[in-house]
Amino acid sequence: MSILVTKETSKIFENYLKRGHKDVTITIVHRGSDKFDADYEIQRAVYSTCTIQSLSFEMRDQLFINLTFSFEGMVEVVFNVANATESGLDKIGPIKYSIPEKVLK
Repeated sequence: MSILVTKETSKIFENYLKRGHKDVTITIVHRGSDKFDADYEIQRAVYSTCTIQSLSFEMRDQLFINLTFSFEGMVEVVFNVANATESGLDKIGPIKYSIPEKVLK
């Protein structure tokens, strides 16, 4: 995963340096815009009990943090999709799955 480096994202690196790379919760949000809304969440995924496997910096047009992680807890996903008549958005979820229990919640 690549994250644009900002003042707020410095906490990720600080936490990593303090050996705080275990038992992390990671939320990934995909945003979009279309005829329904100018800016909304298309998808939100929350991963719990994550371990950061690697962290590095990469200079593109701007500075990014690249990190890889594994998760052993729960994943929760929410989608906002066009309804059947394409007159608005329907929310799907949250859909929750527990990795240790191997069960939908």
